[in-house]
Amino acid sequence: MSAATAKQLLSCSQCCIGNSRQRLRTALVSFSSLVQSGPPVEKRALRLRELQDLRSLIEDRCVGESWHDQETGQQLRAEDVNLYHLNHFLICPSTVPEGVLMYCPCVDTARARGQAMAQSDSNSAMADQTVGEGEVTGVRGVDGQKWLIVKVCKGRFMKKRGNILIEGHISGRCEDVRPNNVSLSYQEVLRYSKGLLPEAVAPNWFCSHWWGEAVLDFIKCCEKHAATHQLGADSAYWVCAYANRQHELGVDLGSDPIQSSFLKAMELSGGVLLILDPGATPFQRIWCCFEGGIVSLAQRDALPATSDCHGRETLQRLAARDGQEGRRSALQLDIATVDGDGTAQLITQRLTKQEEEMEEIRKLRGTQSGWAAKSEREKGFPIELVSKGLRVKITDGRASQVSDKTQILNALAGRQIDDLNSQPNCHHPTLRQVDTTLRGIFAVAAWRAALEQGLDTSEGSELPLEVALREDVSRRELELNLQGVAKQHDLSALCKAVEPLKNLTRWRLDLSNCQVTSIAELGRSLETFTNLQQLSVNLAMCNCLTSNAELGRSLGALTNLQQLNVDLAYCDDLTSIAELGRSLGALTNLQQLCVDLAWCTCLTSIAQLVRSLGALTNLQQLSVNLAGCKDLTSITGLGRSLEALTNLQQLSVDVACCRDLTSIAELVRSLRALTNLQQLSLNLAGCKDLTSITGLGRSLEALTNLQQLSVDLACCRDLTSIAELVRSLRALTNLQQLSLNLAGCRDLTSIANLGRSLERLTNLQQLSVNLACCDDLTSIAELGRSLGALTNLQQLCVDLSDCTGLTSIAELGRSLEGLTNLQELTVDLLRCEGLTSIAELGRSLGALTNLQQLTMNLAGCRDLTSIAELWGSLETLTNLQQLSVNLAMCNCLTSNAELGRSLGTLTNLQQLSVNLAYCDDLTSIAELGRSLGALTNLQQLCVDLAWCTCLISIAELVSSLEGLTNLQQLTVNLAMCTGLTSIAELGGGLEALTNLQKLTVILACCDGLTSIADLGRSLERLTNLQQLSVDLRRCSGLPPRLQCCFHFKAKLISALAADTGLLSNSSATTTTTTATD
Repeated sequence: MSAATAKQLLSCSQCCIGNSRQRLRTALVSFSSLVQSGPPVEKRALRLRELQDLRSLIEDRCVGESWHDQETGQQLRAEDVNLYHLNHFLICPSTVPEGVLMYCPCVDTARARGQAMAQSDSNSAMADQTVGEGEVTGVRGVDGQKWLIVKVCKGRFMKKRGNILIEGHISGRCEDVRPNNVSLSYQEVLRYSKGLLPEAVAPNWFCSHWWGEAVLDFIKCCEKHAATHQLGADSAYWVCAYANRQHELGVDLGSDPIQSSFLKAMELSGGVLLILDPGATPFQRIWCCFEGGIVSLAQRDALPATSDCHGRETLQRLAARDGQEGRRSALQLDIATVDGDGTAQLITQRLTKQEEEMEEIRKLRGTQSGWAAKSEREKGFPIELVSKGLRVKITDGRASQVSDKTQILNALAGRQIDDLNSQPNCHHPTLRQVDTTLRGIFAVAAWRAALEQGLDTSEGSELPLEVALREDVSRRELELNLQGVAKQHDLSALCKAVEPLKNLTRWRLDLSNCQVTSIAELGRSLETFTNLQQLSVNLAMCNCLTSNAELGRSLGALTNLQQLNVDLAYCDDLTSIAELGRSLGALTNLQQLCVDLAWCTCLTSIAQLVRSLGALTNLQQLSVNLAGCKDLTSITGLGRSLEALTNLQQLSVDVACCRDLTSIAELVRSLRALTNLQQLSLNLAGCKDLTSITGLGRSLEALTNLQQLSVDLACCRDLTSIAELVRSLRALTNLQQLSLNLAGCRDLTSIANLGRSLERLTNLQQLSVNLACCDDLTSIAELGRSLGALTNLQQLCVDLSDCTGLTSIAELGRSLEGLTNLQELTVDLLRCEGLTSIAELGRSLGALTNLQQLTMNLAGCRDLTSIAELWGSLETLTNLQQLSVNLAMCNCLTSNAELGRSLGTLTNLQQLSVNLAYCDDLTSIAELGRSLGALTNLQQLCVDLAWCTCLISIAELVSSLEGLTNLQQLTVNLAMCTGLTSIAELGGGLEALTNLQKLTVILACCDGLTSIADLGRSLERLTNLQQLSVDLRRCSGLPPRLQCCFHFKAKLISALAADTGLLSNSSATTTTTTATD
């Protein structure tokens, strides 16, 4: 180390010591009396909000303190700082608040106090590089020797590592170093710096990553992950750099990887978040490969045997996680990165909870698939990173310490603790399994994206997905959603790739809406998977498919199947399901069966299918969907087969829109035998020739174990009476959920009996009654009064939309007061033009203080002159998390002041939708706008002001947006607000919404607008934005180039730059678009 460099380093060190900036380490109190109990290392996770605070700290201190790269000496920007830098400048100095003790025999301890000290890095190619810098603050006697007390300013002093430099003179080496009294982790420092005691924080997720990854990118990935899983700001992530005590790594890590802090933290976590830098370096690091290896082996029940090995109890607990009988599910592996545009991208191994809920709802209502939503949110992930994972080889993994690699390979191979330092067997089958399993996981994650992009996935290509899947022979579960992207040759390649996977017990394959003409190869492949216990094949909307014979024949060989789902909905050219039907008879172990043939319009018979059902006596759940099979005239056989299925607990039959179906007598008679039924769903909607359901009522009386019942009779226009049905309800006293859909039953004039029957169902927790478009219905008094007895209700939905003969809902309103357990309430009064008052309804809401979700639809109630009582009640509903109010076309509404003032008290709201569209006389939304500023927990906001032609300003509305920093989704509809001349405030308000992921702004036909430059500038700052829609069509005051609908941020910014010149050239050139609008 040169003398000049030494003086410079010491000068910098002294400057660092004397710096008066507020820092974490200078905020610490004395630790001389501190007992270092603290939380165990595996419970030192950082919460997301603490990671976000760390980002602010880096942005503040990096520039303020002139942080530089230790190797190159180059000045660092905040976005360049990695963990090596952060450890040097922040973590190591702050985690020994009383400094370190150093034994340096060559240093004159009598003269050392107050002197700056540095330690050179003997392993560095640059002689000037240091590993630690600090100031000598005193001397302490230890075992008869004099040790220096050194306050650490940068880095970490190490035993026998490079020369010690003090006052510009080389003073030999440091023979030993240890913390002075106290050594902490960064997680503990954060607590002490706030005057708080240590806190044990168990991790929700474990982070596997490379220290060279930019810390700000790492935090972006965690934010994306938390947002996707809806974990919130308190979600906890375990990160080794912040959890381990960096000055005592040997204590936290140990010599056995299986007993290390890493594995203990993984065992507490729900899964591992693998964070990839642009070079996908974790695939080459031994510790990252170890962490991925543990996940992969745990998913395959292949973790090293530990039953007789003391000290490896953590591994035993991990091995026991199988999601059965209350045990936790096996670890899952999610993968995150930041793409070239600076946007965090994420691939999840499984569906999120929200997507799982979407799947459940889809089964009932035919809405968007959770798998489709997963594919949509993952489509931006850089597939080239995954390709590097296809070549992962744990024995090639690199380690900073050679001993780490030796111990990791031996530990994974199952060697005992005493044998971990032996020469590893790099050909051990478990190490091979780690490689093939990880490659298989990455291959499945990338499969859909590869097909979407038309990439070659064959052997020898840059992306050999087929080889990776073929070699993953220990795989037991396979889920592939190829909806809308797979072609015939893709299916052929997939069938060849899965052929060796004979251990599969669960396979879910979605080929819906694909250009597939034959499933013969799929059928032949399936025959060989005799270990399958769960199978789901979705071929819905495969319009070119004319036969399912091969699929049908193959199913007969899968005698171990317990769950089967076959979806052939909307296969228009399908004329026969005979082979499929015959094969089902052999599957006597089936417990769950779902067959969806909805809208197979050429299907005339299901005889073979229903004959086979009678043999499946072990069935507990059955769903048959025949909706829209217009040529189906009889379901008599289905009824007779059902009588034999006495073990059924759940049954769903959908024959909606089977227009030639005139009788359901056999079907409903069979229900009497199914006394074990707990859930029943019958959809008869649109069966226009159905005139009577008398038999249904009589059968239902026998089903006293029913807990959930759904009957859909919507648009059964010739149905004049439901008396038998509603009378039978009185016997179903165990019912907890009831849904009755009578929408469009235009000849229905009275529901008095329904009201009287409901009074008996005191165990009901969820109730939905749909009477929409019942034109001749003039009173709901009995229904309203009956609700008062249902005090256990938690969810209530009443749909009276388009009941034009209805003039009063007073009884309904008054009865709500007693339903104090309600958590979700929906009242739909759309276009009830006879209504003039909702006073009773409004007043009663004030008693429902447990409400968490409220939806009120008053759109088109043109004669409604006041809703003051409704707004007054809202103020008391402080537990509300979701609120939707639709007042569109309420032409008599001239002010929203009361609504605005009420909203300001609902500080727990997370989702809010306010629709004031077509309120022609509305001139101001000031109160509404101001109230939003108090709703700081909002995550989703939708404000619809379309066609409010008298509105001239939205200033108060958008100025409130600045405080809504938790917003993830925002929709503002200002279409046809011809009085608006400026949206400058909107642009300014958006800048603060840095967590925004989805933004929709509709400005179509706003003729008065002449500039949207502020909106464009704000978009540049929304780095987490994933979905954008800005509609500027027919805004005649804007340049023609801008009068379109933009779905890509880069495209809009570029268009603004070209037309207005108001955006910087750099913004326009550095942000590119990969798609066109």
